[in-house]
Amino acid sequence: MRLLVFILCIVSADAAFLCTVSADAAFSDEKIDKNAVIFAAADVPKSTKELVKSWYSIGVDAWGSYGPTEIYVVGNRLDAAKDLEDAFCQRRKKLNRNWDVRHDCANERHKIFRHMPEEGGAYVSSYIRPNLTYDFYTLTMGSSRPYPDEEDYKQTILHEYWHIYQHSKITDECTTDSRDKCERDKKLTGNYEKTPWIHEGSANYMGLLEYSRHVGSLRDMRRQMFRYKDRSFNNYFSSSQKLNEFTYDYERRLAYDIGTWFVAYLVYREGETSLKAAFYDDLDQYGFERSFKRSFGKSTNAYIAEFNEFISLNKNNKRELGKLFHKSLLDRANRNTLDTKKAFASLSLCERKALQTRFAKEGFYKSSIDGLWGKNTKAAFDRSLTLNKLGKIKEDDLLIAYGLENKCN
Repeated sequence: MRLLVFILCIVSADAAFLCTVSADAAFSDEKIDKNAVIFAAADVPKSTKELVKSWYSIGVDAWGSYGPTEIYVVGNRLDAAKDLEDAFCQRRKKLNRNWDVRHDCANERHKIFRHMPEEGGAYVSSYIRPNLTYDFYTLTMGSSRPYPDEEDYKQTILHEYWHIYQHSKITDECTTDSRDKCERDKKLTGNYEKTPWIHEGSANYMGLLEYSRHVGSLRDMRRQMFRYKDRSFNNYFSSSQKLNEFTYDYERRLAYDIGTWFVAYLVYREGETSLKAAFYDDLDQYGFERSFKRSFGKSTNAYIAEFNEFISLNKNNKRELGKLFHKSLLDRANRNTLDTKKAFASLSLCERKALQTRFAKEGFYKSSIDGLWGKNTKAAFDRSLTLNKLGKIKEDDLLIAYGLENKCN
C-alpha cells in the first residue's frame, strides 16, 4: 500500500522556503542551512542521511553555500523511491505554478528516483528554466555504486556539490526542448554538445582533493588518480580526438579520467584560486574560451598541447605525476597570503578608491567607487591578486605593485 504524502510549502518574497510534512509521510525532510534542504526516502538509514549532511557541509565550508539546493537520498526499495518521486512532484507544484506535471513529474518513461535502487549512483540537476518561478538545484545520492560505507561515497558527495558550485556561476536559463541550444551548457563545458573534460575533471579532482585534506591523507587520491592513469593513458595517447572533443556520448571515460589529470596539472601550474575565483567567476560574462584564456594565459588547445607533452614525457614516472597533487594537499587552495581586509584598511581613502578603480578596469569590480570594504571589494581583490600573480605580495608593496604609489600624493 502506497502512502499519501502531503506537503505544505510557504515561499517568502526572497525565495526562502519552509516545508512541513505530515506525520505519516513516507520520507523525511530537514533544512540544513539557509540554502539547502535534505529529503531521504523511508528506507534510508539515519546514518546515511547524516553522512550526506556532514560531507555536504564540508563542501560548503570549502566552496561556499549556493541554492536553493534540494538534496535527495534514495535507498534500495523501489516503493520508497516512488514515494519520494511523488513528494518531489507535489513540492514542484507548490513552488512552481508552471510546473509541467505531465512531462516533469515521474512516470515510467521519465524516472527521477525509481531507477536508483537498482542502478545506484549520484547526479546533480539544475532547474534554471524560463518558465519556472522558482529556480533550484538538486543533488541526488543513491545507496549503491558507491555504497555509503565506502570512502568513495564521501568523495562523490563532494564531486556532486562541486557541480552545484559550477552551476551557481551561470545565470543563463535553458528550456527542456532538446532542439534549443543551451548557453548554460556551452559556458560550463565549452560546447553546446557538452564536453566533460573540465566540468567533470574538476569535480573529480576537487572532490578528491577536499576529501584528502579533510582526512589528512593522499592515499585515496593516489589510488584513484593512478587508477585513472592505468585504465586511460594508453587509450588517450592512441586517440585521434583531442581532450576537449570527447563528449558524454563519445569516450566519456577518457574525458573523466584524463580531464581529472588535466585539472591536476592546471591547478599545480596556476593555483586553485585561478580555477575557482578567476575562471569560474568569469564564465558568465566571458564564456568558456575567453574566461580560460583570461585566467590561464593561453587558449584551451595550447594548454592541452602543453599538458599532453608533460604526461607523454612522464607517463611512467609516478614521482613526477604525483607532484601534481602532493603539493595541493598542504597548499590550502593556494590562497593569497595577504590579509586583504587589513591591507585595504591600511590605505587612505584616496588610495582605497584608486585600488577599486583598478579592479574595475580589470573587470572584477562593478560596484560604486567608495573606498569601503565589502564582499564585492574582497572578491575583486582576491581575483586581481590571482590574475596578476600577486598572491605572495607583502602589504607594504601593494601600491607599488599596482603602480599607485604616487596616485594620491
